[in-house]
Amino acid sequence: MRTHPALATAVLAGWILATPPTDYDALRAFARMKTWAKGESAPEMVRVNAPRKEWDNLRAFDTADACEHAREQRKDAAATFPLVGTGAPPTDYEVFENMVYQGNQRAECLDASVFGH
Repeated sequence: MRTHPALATAVLAGWILATPPTDYDALRAFARMKTWAKGESAPEMVRVNAPRKEWDNLRAFDTADACEHAREQRKDAAATFPLVGTGAPPTDYEVFENMVYQGNQRAECLDASVFGH
């Protein structure tokens, strides 16, 4: 997560809904595919194994329950995805929407203290 320098040493309380960072090399490779095979899923475009401190902050919550509720809503909102291949190169829309979908599906509620160091 990118934090303001003033927050870098603060001790934070609460819960953060965070998504894994984008793997821009994978995103670039996917966007340059000559053909996206029909019915094939998009390649992984988020770095789920990145340290949690590097994840992107979406929203802050006072309680774990509120955070989990928001996480489930985010996952449910993307129910029409993921897009799958059509036999043609992926469009910019397909690349972006699959990246957002993957991030939302892998979002986690993290203790805010993870980001307070």
